[in-house]
Amino acid sequence: MKHKFLVPIVFLLAISLVMTANASYNLVDGVDGYVYVNGSPAAGITVQVYNPLGYLEGYGVNDDNSQGAPGTDVTDATGYFRIAWLYANSQTYKVVAQTPVGDLTEYVTVTCTATTRVEFSYSTGGDPCTPGYWKNHPEEWPIDTVTIGGIIYTKAEAITLLKGNAKDATYKLASHLIAAKLNLANGVSASTTVLDAIEDADNFLSTNPLGSNPQGADRDYALNLKDILDAFNNS
Repeated sequence: MKHKFLVPIVFLLAISLVMTANASYNLVDGVDGYVYVNGSPAAGITVQVYNPLGYLEGYGVNDDNSQGAPGTDVTDATGYFRIAWLYANSQTYKVVAQTPVGDLTEYVTVTCTATTRVEFSYSTGGDPCTPGYWKNHPEEWPIDTVTIGGIIYTKAEAITLLKGNAKDATYKLASHLIAAKLNLANGVSASTTVLDAIEDADNFLSTNPLGSNPQGADRDYALNLKDILDAFNNS
């Protein structure tokens, strides 16, 4: 009988913790930014923010600063979006802009001191470019990070990977995978074969990390994927 109040106390404590956490949310704990298409503001683009667990977090901010849709906002005539009321304890959030040419993704760290700015840019149509082009024209990149084999690389890190490796099949594949993803983000259309090769390349590099220098059938498989992406990047 001496523990009969334990459950109510724990329950009240849980409520208190939730209320304390909610009290820390405010309008500057969030992400804002712009989406551009062919250099001009892109209106009507849905932007969403996901927390590290993969769930939508925060709320879109209406014109009167009231809460809109959970974790979602739509760009206005100037291409502007704003999503606030994140937990903002220096967590890394995934920000996704759903454009007509595919999803564009950025990863940002949000704190409670300021709204974090993110900008997306994409093009409609256009021709694909080679790894060499993207390596030498960083100012033309439509995104600032690229995910290869489940690992997020900054632009500078990805440019280093674009230099490739004359012997290791993982580096050869990564070079063309980066270029293919940049081409897609830049509005280039791809066939189902190419899209499947991109997915397969990511899966391969997840189990055969960069520098692992696979041999035999694994090397042949990696080089076959590389050839498919090479043909796309040079088409």
